[in-house]
Amino acid sequence: MIKTIHRFSSGYVVVVSAFFIIMVSIGPGFTFGASIGPIVTGYIFDSTGSYKIAFLVCAALGIIGIILAVLLRPTKRLATPRASIIS
Repeated sequence: MIKTIHRFSSGYVVVVSAFFIIMVSIGPGFTFGASIGPIVTGYIFDSTGSYKIAFLVCAALGIIGIILAVLLRPTKRLATPRASIIS
């Protein structure tokens, strides 16, 4: 797993020039999850009287995220460097 994180952070999995597009794509999903998560968790607590199911759902989603991160593969390198998206 550390090898995968190192590859991701050093640009082996993601082309560095595409990093901006990737972050813009991930941002709305993260914001949606961060805003709807407490509402859903509160609803589950109000319905069941316990946080157990909410924690199990969060754990399951975390495990799915770890599995997907481990399955990342390096991208093919281009022969010439690509121009930066921002410039």
